[in-house]
Amino acid sequence: GADVNQILSMRAQAVIIIAFSTTLLGGCRQKFAAPISDAATQQQQLDAGYSLLLGLMEDESRVKDVLVIKSAPDDTKTLLKDISTTCSEAAEQLQAFGEADPDLAMDQPGLPLLEQATRDAIASATAGRILLAGKTFEVRILLTQAEALNYGNFLARSIAKGDTDPDRSKYLDGLASRLEQLWKRTTARFDELVQQPADSG
Repeated sequence: GADVNQILSMRAQAVIIIAFSTTLLGGCRQKFAAPISDAATQQQQLDAGYSLLLGLMEDESRVKDVLVIKSAPDDTKTLLKDISTTCSEAAEQLQAFGEADPDLAMDQPGLPLLEQATRDAIASATAGRILLAGKTFEVRILLTQAEALNYGNFLARSIAKGDTDPDRSKYLDGLASRLEQLWKRTTARFDELVQQPADSG
């Protein structure tokens, strides 16, 4: 009985590890078209922006899954869950935009292959460090979230400026503000953590 339960527990942890690694790897799940050029049409640039933002929101929506196998103080748990909820809702709305507009392609990030390979390598190394981290787990996860949220904030604002659809543009401005607020909470929690005495745990 105990052996079976242990095996099942190990399997469950393995599933979470794979899922979380996939979350951080993000883009490697997709096959990208050739990178867009400077001469790309406005629609192609818009497609690329929305594709990148949707991928990021889908990945960030699963960040709370790491809490199944890693422990963190309540403040950080709440923050990670809030990030997941916000990004999950954003992913759903972005998908709805794509379904409503057949001209809007959300599977064309248009990243150069070398850039994508570099991102994948960084994400793979980061996932490993986070999953294997002991006392440094909280610091590492907060750092990755600060980077992701900051990127998402500015990406959403950039797309909003280039999208002529007023409803989508307004939504993206609102999303950018929500991501910025989450970024502020993340960096504040990080600052609080690194200022704690080294022997405080």
